[in-house]
Amino acid sequence: MNCRTLNLIITICAVSMSAMTATAQSAKIEEAFIAITQIPGFETLYNREQIIENFGWGEDEPRFSKDLGEVMLTIYGNADPREQFLAILDKIPANLLYKEWRNERDKIDRYYIETDANGVCYFMYIFVGWGGNDTVAILYKGADEATYRQIVD
Repeated sequence: MNCRTLNLIITICAVSMSAMTATAQSAKIEEAFIAITQIPGFETLYNREQIIENFGWGEDEPRFSKDLGEVMLTIYGNADPREQFLAILDKIPANLLYKEWRNERDKIDRYYIETDANGVCYFMYIFVGWGGNDTVAILYKGADEATYRQIVD
């Protein structure tokens, strides 16, 4: 084996290890959010500015305050993907579910909180109802856990 081949093998191994480490450290609720965005028909807005512009809200909209960190939103215009949406959420470890509310018609509000291996905190709000109700997931990243818990409480 020549030196060039050996360097190539070492480089491939290093890149593979980096990719595995990055995957192992990714947040479960962020992975779920990304999976939800892949359901056909969901519209995803990738930052605060897109969200505010799309919904016609002012810069002072508290749900999208800069104090809450980065934010992404994905929405479907009704509850048709309910089962697929909930199946993705079922893969999130139960200890990351902070609170859940269900009403008598089984409309669901859930709040997930997770801090990854690098100390970055994630917060995800979801809503899913029935029929004409929008199906929504909002992912926040970067504020501290106490801030996210205070929102829910």
